[in-house]
Amino acid sequence: MDNITNKINALFAKAESTDSTHEAEALLAKAQELMIKHAIDAELLGERKDSHEEVAFEDVELATKGSPGAQALFMLLCATARANSVTPLGTNEGWHDARLVGYPRDITSTKAMYHAIVLAMFDAELKSRANRPRHEHARTWKVSFYNGFVHTMSTKLLQARDDAVSQANAEHGSSAELVLVSKEQRVQTWISENMTLGRATRSASRTRSASGFLSGVTAANTVDLRSRGSVESR
Repeated sequence: MDNITNKINALFAKAESTDSTHEAEALLAKAQELMIKHAIDAELLGERKDSHEEVAFEDVELATKGSPGAQALFMLLCATARANSVTPLGTNEGWHDARLVGYPRDITSTKAMYHAIVLAMFDAELKSRANRPRHEHARTWKVSFYNGFVHTMSTKLLQARDDAVSQANAEHGSSAELVLVSKEQRVQTWISENMTLGRATRSASRTRSASGFLSGVTAANTVDLRSRGSVESR
């Protein structure tokens, strides 16, 4: 499985370094598929039991206080976490940080995918600024863009998870989906026994710029998280 981890890391590194938007999207799509497939295979092979991997948590700082789009970043992290079988929890710091609870490998995958999508979102917003109507405030438009991007990407992330589970079920039978459910139940049990922080149930901020929101949706729709062709897993 270490070979798969190295391949995932290499895909993220290439996606960050390439100057081609389309190449970056393809690399990101392959990385997301491998991440979910890797997690399912690890469960089926009993690797966590053999390595005594235990549930853990990690606090993640999302933005400095007062930064535009902090709520959108929080919601994006929540969607990314849930797609990778990690539970996001709120903290006392509002939208600016969060706590991720799950298995260490899944937390690492969540953070890697989250940061990759954030970079893509920031880049897309810069390229889309020319679409902002002159009468709309720049900050308002930017926050609305982030909301639109995150709304669309959250749907894509969960769809990518469903697609990976369907593929694994076809290969291994219904046990593929059952092992994920079992893993997530173990995480929930650990949380109930060890955590007092509230779950991440906040709603996203209100959208005040329709053009910004739609520009974010359009930008996110260019990112395909599903596999483009077969991906080697060995």
